[in-house]
Amino acid sequence: MNETKNRPVTSVRVGSVRAAAWRNQHQGCDGQGFASIRVILERTYRDRSGNYNSTQGLGVNDIPKAILALVQVYQYLMEHHDGEETGDEPVSPTKLP
Repeated sequence: MNETKNRPVTSVRVGSVRAAAWRNQHQGCDGQGFASIRVILERTYRDRSGNYNSTQGLGVNDIPKAILALVQVYQYLMEHHDGEETGDEPVSPTKLP
């Protein structure tokens, strides 16, 4: 069996926080196929039994790590942009509100 595993376009880990960009294929109402990019943010932790788990909830100290991971993923996507729908026009990270 030759199965290919879906992998993120890019993934950045800063401490226990990881941001990963995934390419998704869609079909529009007109039948045309197109790709979009979605970014998932998660934090990994160990439970009392020592097992690793992940959550989307962040602690206050995780916020700077999340920002750094997201900026690095964004920069990668802008450098390697090849026509995927990203949602909006590109914005420089230094010009974010």
